[in-house]
Amino acid sequence: MKKNWRPYCDILLYLMVIKKIILLFIILYIISGCKFTQSTPPASTLSPVPTFTPVPPTPLPVHFYQTGNVIQFSRDGNGRNFFVSGWSEPEEGFTRTCDKKAELVFQINQEEITCDVIMKVNLEPDIAKGKVERQRVYIYANSRKVGEWIVSSPGEYKIIIPEVSLMDPLLRITFELPDAFSSNSHSMKNKLPVSGIRVKNMLLMEIYRPGEQINFIKDGNGNFYKNHGWSNGEDNFTWTDGKKAEVNIPAGDIKGKLIMKVFTGGLYNPGKLEAQRVNIYVNSNKIGQWIVRDKMEYTITLPEGSIINNNINIIFDLPDATVPGKIGLNSNDDRTLGLCVEYIILEAVQK
Repeated sequence: MKKNWRPYCDILLYLMVIKKIILLFIILYIISGCKFTQSTPPASTLSPVPTFTPVPPTPLPVHFYQTGNVIQFSRDGNGRNFFVSGWSEPEEGFTRTCDKKAELVFQINQEEITCDVIMKVNLEPDIAKGKVERQRVYIYANSRKVGEWIVSSPGEYKIIIPEVSLMDPLLRITFELPDAFSSNSHSMKNKLPVSGIRVKNMLLMEIYRPGEQINFIKDGNGNFYKNHGWSNGEDNFTWTDGKKAEVNIPAGDIKGKLIMKVFTGGLYNPGKLEAQRVNIYVNSNKIGQWIVRDKMEYTITLPEGSIINNNINIIFDLPDATVPGKIGLNSNDDRTLGLCVEYIILEAVQK
């Protein structure tokens, strides 16, 4: 039987066609230089990849503040260093708020602050008779409300800022003034959007803790506590100057009685003036008397409840204070001297 070669011929023909196609493809590849990889457009044609750029915080006029230093809000004072918002241009003696909120920012050394701080602000309200008789002032420290004042007359207003609000190196003080009113209805030289309070000065200082010594030597911390009736500090003490000398001691929540110890001596000259009578008043109430001559530590007990509005007010009444020349002493000193005080200490009474 004759063998059928046709299937084999078909296969051979098919292979020859495949070979031609492959050769053609190789020739085209060589001629065109084409590469069998995904083409990448030039970098210049690529769309930029979006990136996130954080918006920088609004810069603040941050200045360092040392506790105990007075900030003056007068035209020539340093108050504007701490302004953030809500303040007008400083005027002669004060700066007005000009919004429902007024903010200050301080840079502090929180490592030096080891307890609560008391803030004292000397201010007066803007009032309109028959319309606004007082200003409510809500005080915030780093967004935490620490208290409020009802300001109906000029004076020194105090508030305690808890230590927890002082853990950040930046301290933001906010005065919220819900009663601030439009100055258009109020007689004022420079019209403001709203008028609230006029701030003269302020300071921050640590509250007094029982057992701490208040030093009245030169450059001592007694300057933070002295009110009227004191001379300038000397190397070892400070003289009272006048018939009365006053001390204000900011204090926190101290319970019970306190013992006040004062190391002092009196102005005297045997045969002319034997000693100094010292009447002691706490918050306008007389609590006792000393007869002071030689330098030593004198003590007296302050009654319970001596802290009023976070403050202990002590007055030394000195009826025998005099100019030294009048009792035969240094005639070049024209001060009215009574006591030379080295230190004051308040101690809690142990129950």
